[in-house]
Amino acid sequence: MGYSSPRLIAWTTVVAVVMTTCWGTPSRAEMILRHTGANDPATEGWRFDSKGTGTVTTTAVSDDEGSGYDAWSIRDYSTTDYGTYGQDITAQNASDAILNGWALRLRLRVVEDDLNPGMLIRSYVHLGGKFYYLKFGSNGGKPQVGLRTTSSATTIITVDDASNGYHLYELVYDPDEETADLFVDGVVRYPGYGGYNYNYPDELSWGSGAESPSGGTGNWNLVEFETLGIVPEPSTFALLAVGLVGLAASRRRRKVWAPGLPDAFVVAEDPTTERAG
Repeated sequence: MGYSSPRLIAWTTVVAVVMTTCWGTPSRAEMILRHTGANDPATEGWRFDSKGTGTVTTTAVSDDEGSGYDAWSIRDYSTTDYGTYGQDITAQNASDAILNGWALRLRLRVVEDDLNPGMLIRSYVHLGGKFYYLKFGSNGGKPQVGLRTTSSATTIITVDDASNGYHLYELVYDPDEETADLFVDGVVRYPGYGGYNYNYPDELSWGSGAESPSGGTGNWNLVEFETLGIVPEPSTFALLAVGLVGLAASRRRRKVWAPGLPDAFVVAEDPTTERAG
């Protein structure tokens, strides 16, 4: 038979309140959709949507030009056809992503050194009535990425401090700001991208789009879509540390039963603790 120390109860309550207030509803990051390396996307659950006959070709590439990256290559030299891979995002996953944040990660290489970032090599995620749409190209051997801001307007970013090759492009959505930041190789290149409104099913798509003015090839090493968990800020960790210190101190004291008072107790010092004097 035992009773909990009032001090222990108090500190436990403090920690619980801090976690609930600062941490919010418990959640965790979850990988929703993924393509890796030279795997055939069809074996990973991706559907292939295409238009045309033989104008869009796909193939596996191993150790692409000695880069160490394997990839799935999509080559499109038409002006009206397309070949894209896609997967639906469930209503629950879409809700979690909008509430807690999400990240779209793409590692790819634009094969041509001069290719306008149009519809030819592109990827988008559609969530909650909004498109977040990226287009890829190159200019003079420098990688370019376009962020579609309306159905007919695109802002183009040239990565001047990089050469054409494999790069990691990330869109990371902040649910508080309701915008996404674009990272290229871990560096923010375009903050506060808001996408644009469009009525469309929630899905992730990547590959070659239609109506490209010229042909080209995109080699895709990685495609990921992940919902983000709630991450405590440093102040939260500090408050939790205070709570844990209090818990540790309370455990240095033990309970002693008061004879004749079965429903009461007194707290005495731990006899193993040295006392001064």
